[in-house]
Amino acid sequence: MPHQTPLEQARLTTRLRGLSSLPVAICGLAALAFSGPAGCITEEVDCEDAPNARICADYWAQRDGSLADGATDAGPDPECTGDDECSGPTPVCVLGECVACGEDSDCTDPATPACNDPSQTTLFSMRAAAYTCVGCLGDGDCTDPATPVCYGLGSGEDGLGEGAPSVLTCVACREDSHCGGATPACNNPSRPALFSMRAAAYTCVGCLEDDDCTDPATPVCYGPGSGEDGLGAGAPSVLMCVGCRASEDCGPLAPECNTDTRSCECSASGQCTLAEAARCEMPSGSEPRMCVGCLEDADCGSVMGRPLCLDGGVCVECSTDADCPRDVGGTFVCNPDTYVCTNVESGGTELCQPCAFDTECVNGGLCTEMPYGMEEPPDMAGAFCLPVASQSGTCSGQAPPYQTLLTVGGETLCSINHELTTCEAVTVGFRTCEIDDDCPTGGVCFDATTSSNGQCSYRCDKPEDCASSESCQTDPSDSSRTVCF
Repeated sequence: MPHQTPLEQARLTTRLRGLSSLPVAICGLAALAFSGPAGCITEEVDCEDAPNARICADYWAQRDGSLADGATDAGPDPECTGDDECSGPTPVCVLGECVACGEDSDCTDPATPACNDPSQTTLFSMRAAAYTCVGCLGDGDCTDPATPVCYGLGSGEDGLGEGAPSVLTCVACREDSHCGGATPACNNPSRPALFSMRAAAYTCVGCLEDDDCTDPATPVCYGPGSGEDGLGAGAPSVLMCVGCRASEDCGPLAPECNTDTRSCECSASGQCTLAEAARCEMPSGSEPRMCVGCLEDADCGSVMGRPLCLDGGVCVECSTDADCPRDVGGTFVCNPDTYVCTNVESGGTELCQPCAFDTECVNGGLCTEMPYGMEEPPDMAGAFCLPVASQSGTCSGQAPPYQTLLTVGGETLCSINHELTTCEAVTVGFRTCEIDDDCPTGGVCFDATTSSNGQCSYRCDKPEDCASSESCQTDPSDSSRTVCF
C-alpha cells in the first residue's frame, strides 16, 4: 500500500466515515460510498476506470491473500501518495489523485472558499465536481446578506435554467420567496418574463412583467433597456413598477407619459378631451398635472361637439334652446338632463299632445304627467302639454276645455277635467265607434242621431269641460251620462 501521512490518513478517515450513507455507484475521485483504508467498500465495486484503481485492487487482493502486503501489480500506480507530489491547480493528494482541495482550508480564493468534499451531504454538493473549490455548497455557506442563497449550474427544481451560474456561487435569490420589500421578484431566467433579460440573473428586482405591478398608481414594469424606446430619459436603474413606459399606458385624465418621472400627466388643456375633465391643471404639492373640470367656455375647445362650460365644470353641447338653432329658423329643444340638442322643435307641441320637454309646448306651456280618474291615487295617463294658470291662480284666460286647476311639482296648470277624461280622448275627434272600448282611454261612444254608427267623444259635467265648439249634453244613447258634442 502507498504510504499516507497522518494528515492524509485523518482526512481519508473523516471523509469515508461520512460517505457510508451515499450511493455506491461511483468509484475513485467521485466515490461517494467507499469505506476502508483504501477507499473501497466491496470487491465487486467497478473500479476499473477509477483514478485510484490500483489502490482499490491492492486492498482487496491483500485482504483475500492473493497479494502480499505492499504488492502493487493490480493496476496502474496512483498519481500521488502525498501532497508534496501535487502542484499547480491540484495541489492536494486525495485517494491517490491530485485534486484542487481536500478540505475548506485548501481553498484560498475568497470567491470559492468551500471544498466540495463528497462526504458532505449539502444541498448542492452533487452540482459540482468532487474535491473542487466552489463558492458554496448550501445556503449556510452564504453569509453576505446581499447574496444569502447558494445556486449553480443544474441546481434547483428547474434544472440548469437559462443563465444559471456556471459554478456554485452565492446569489441574491433562487425564487421570489428569497426577495421582499421594494424588490419582491427574483429574476430567475427560467421564468419567461417580459423584462427578465434587463437585469442580472438571480437578483431581486421590483418587477419582471406588468402582472407584478399591483398598485394602480404604478401599473407597468420598466427598467434599464426595457420597453420599445430602450433606456429612455429617466429610466430606472433597476427594474421597478412605474406609472408608464409610454403615453399608451396613460388614461384620459393624464394622457401623456413624462419620460423623466415615468408618471402620467397632461401638459396642455388641448390634451384633455373628456367633457368632465377638459382643463389641464397643476395640483397642489408635487403631484403631476391632471385634467380637471372646465372653468370657462374656452376650456372646452378640445371636447368634440361640447363647446360650452356649465357651472359644474362640465363641457356640454347646449345649456338652453338658443344653443340649438334650426336651419329653417327657430330652435330645437336642449335636453335639460343631458345638455344635448334634440330634434324636437321648441314651442312646436300643441296643448294636450304628448311631450317630453317643457320648452316644446306652445305658448309657454309645460309638459306635465297627468292623472286620470277619481280614485286615490289616480292612474297616470302620460305626459302632455298644458297651459300655465294666471298669476292669480285661475284659468279665466284659457279657452275651454282647459278650465280645471291642476298643481304638479309646485306649478299650477290649467287642465282638462282629468277626473272624467284624458287628453287622448279630448283630441281624438269624432271618429266612428260601436262601443266605448273603441275609443281612447277616457273616451265614450255615443250616438247623437240614433243611427247605427256611434262617435267617440268624452264625458263632462259642466259646459267649460268641453271645447268652445261643443256643449255638454245628455248622451242620446245613455241618459245616465253627459258628453261633449
